[in-house]
Amino acid sequence: MQIKKNDVNKTLTIFLLAHVIIWTLIPTFSNINLPLDTIEALAWGSDLDWGYNKHPPLSAFIVEAFYQLFKNQDWAYYFLSQLFVISSFFIVWKFSEDFFQNKIYGLISVLLLEGIYFYNFTTPEFNVYVCQLPFRALTVYFCWKSLKNNDTTSWLLFGLFAALGFLSHYLFLYLIVAIIIFFTILLTKQKKFNLKYLVPAFVFLIVLLPHLIWLKENNYITLTYALHRTGLEEQYFLKGEVLHFSKYSPGRMYGLSPILTLWNHITTLIAMENYVNSSYAKARMPRGLLAVQTRNIDSMKSFWRGVKEKMEQDPHFI
Repeated sequence: MQIKKNDVNKTLTIFLLAHVIIWTLIPTFSNINLPLDTIEALAWGSDLDWGYNKHPPLSAFIVEAFYQLFKNQDWAYYFLSQLFVISSFFIVWKFSEDFFQNKIYGLISVLLLEGIYFYNFTTPEFNVYVCQLPFRALTVYFCWKSLKNNDTTSWLLFGLFAALGFLSHYLFLYLIVAIIIFFTILLTKQKKFNLKYLVPAFVFLIVLLPHLIWLKENNYITLTYALHRTGLEEQYFLKGEVLHFSKYSPGRMYGLSPILTLWNHITTLIAMENYVNSSYAKARMPRGLLAVQTRNIDSMKSFWRGVKEKMEQDPHFI
């Protein structure tokens, strides 16, 4: 049975309203306080600047604008988060119209997004990650529109939303790098340069200029914070350990490329294989794997001493 266009539009509208109502009311009645990131953004917003020690300034600007309207009404900030989420849903919906004649596929695209953890359960906390969601969608959408229509307005909006996304969170740079790679491949195939390609780059730099000046005047403190959060100076392993792993925590790899993470996994597996082969060649069994549920190095050493004492009594303890 063919679903009518008006029915799909109505379903989308009901879905967006339901999402906003549910994810605004639930935290409003269940949370005692606002989430920490939202409180932090409110604190930054009380002293507006072109940057802060942890993040670019856009999320603080937006929260401060809402504060001027709603003051200390907690529900308003949960509502703000959901406005950003459904905005990204709607942009994806509009984007899908250029690819699917049947609108039901566009609706399915939005519903699939709803099934992603970061578009539902974590959204009541308005932070830099929620703030960048619509700008990711808008950047891709107007990049496509610019290439398709080659009109100046689309190129301007492409650069504007890319800059706003970067001012939301520095990891937005991943998307920008991907787009640059795409344009590089496109230029090598076309063998001609469209001067309008420079329009979004110019707009991007102009919008970013105040923040770049702030960064220089403040010794690039935001970048320093990101590098500090990677925890590269900390080592969580014991001498002679074959493999160490811990429960995944996003903060441990904050600001690092997923490619670096993959490289670490690959080199670890290679080292493990070499160790096992070496032990086998020397006709002795390799040491076992010891999983420790802590990141406290003193606690790990204490636990390891206890294990060794038990192994003296029972060699098959591990």
